[in-house]
Amino acid sequence: MTQPVADARPEKSCPRCQSTIAKAAVVCPVCQSDIAEQKQNGFVTFARFLKDWIGFPTAVVAAVALIGPATNAVLAYRGKDGATLTLKYVGQNIVNIGLDDTPVTEQPNEVFAYIPYVRQVLVNSGLSPATIQTAFTCYRSENGVGQFVGNFYFIDLRMQKRLADDPKLGPGESVLVDIVVRDISPIDTTVMTFPASDTCTLPYTDKYGTHTFSFPAALESGTPSLFSLDAPEDRRVALREKFCPNMVRGLHLGSESVDCVDDSHVFAIEPVYLWQDGLQRVLRQSGGFHQITQGGATRAPGLVLTGCSAPNCSQQEQEMRQALRSFTPAVAVWLCPPEVDGPNAPATIDFKKDCPPVEFSAAPP
Repeated sequence: MTQPVADARPEKSCPRCQSTIAKAAVVCPVCQSDIAEQKQNGFVTFARFLKDWIGFPTAVVAAVALIGPATNAVLAYRGKDGATLTLKYVGQNIVNIGLDDTPVTEQPNEVFAYIPYVRQVLVNSGLSPATIQTAFTCYRSENGVGQFVGNFYFIDLRMQKRLADDPKLGPGESVLVDIVVRDISPIDTTVMTFPASDTCTLPYTDKYGTHTFSFPAALESGTPSLFSLDAPEDRRVALREKFCPNMVRGLHLGSESVDCVDDSHVFAIEPVYLWQDGLQRVLRQSGGFHQITQGGATRAPGLVLTGCSAPNCSQQEQEMRQALRSFTPAVAVWLCPPEVDGPNAPATIDFKKDCPPVEFSAAPP
C-alpha cells in the first residue's frame, strides 16, 4: 500500500484568524483577509514615521539657511548693506633707506634717509565691496596752542612712494596698510569747520556712492597717535640747503641725485670719515653729467667734507690726503669744520669761503 506524501510546502499563520495557510498566500482562504495589503500598510506607516521624525532636523537646517539671505534682503531694502570699515593697530616702525631695502654687501656705511610709518589692518566687515582712497586727513586741537590738520597717506614701502592703486576690499576682506605723514600744519577755524579733536576722516566708495570713514588718531588706548609720527626725512636735503644755498641742488642723474652743481663742479657732501663713499658717488655723477649733456658740458668732481670730533676723523683726513694726492682725475676737496647744533648754528655755510680748499693735481704721466 502506498503511503501518502506529506505536503512539503512552507506554511504560515494568518495575521487575522491565526489559521495555518500556505506561506505564499496573499489572501487568507479562511477569513479572506488581504495579507499583502496589511504588509504594505505596515511599511507605509514606518516610512511616514521616518519622514516625520528624521525630516524634522532637515527642515530646521533649511530654515536656518534661509535666515542669512532674508536678513541681507531686509538690509538691502533699508539701504544698510553697504561697506563697513574698521582699522586695527599693528605697530610702528622705521625703514632705513639704503639699509633695510638693500642687500648686505651693498649697504652704505651711513643712513641718511628714513621713513617712519604706522602699520594697521583695514577691514571691510560690511556686505558690499569698498574702494578706499590712499590719502586722508586728521584733526587735532591743543589748548593754548591752536588747531592742526595732518595729511597722511598709505605708502608702498618697496617703491618708497604713495600707494599707486586704491585698495579694493570685498565683504569680509582685509589688507595691511602702512601710513606715513605728509605734513602737519595749523589751520584757521574761522575759515573751515573743525571736526572733533584727534579724529581722522578717510574717504571711500561702495555701491551707494562716496562716504567718509571716521576713526580716532589713536586707535586703541596706549597706542601712539598719528600726530606723534615723524615725517619721512632725507638728511641729504638739509645738507644741500645748508652748504649749497646758491647752487642747483638735487639734480637727478640716472638713479641718484646730485648734491650740488655749479658752473665748474659736481659736488658730493659727506662726513670726512666717509670720504671714499663720497668719492665714488661724485665720480659717477661727474661722468653722468658728461653723458646727459652728450659731451657738450663737463663738470669736475668736488668733495665737501664735514669734520667731526671723533678720534678717527683726523686719521681719515690724513688717509684722504694721501690717497687723493696722486689721484686721477683731479678732485677738488673742501674741508669744513664740524657741524654745530643748537640755536646759534648758522643756517647756511658758503663752503667756498668758510671751508679751506685742498686742490689735488692729476698725477704726472
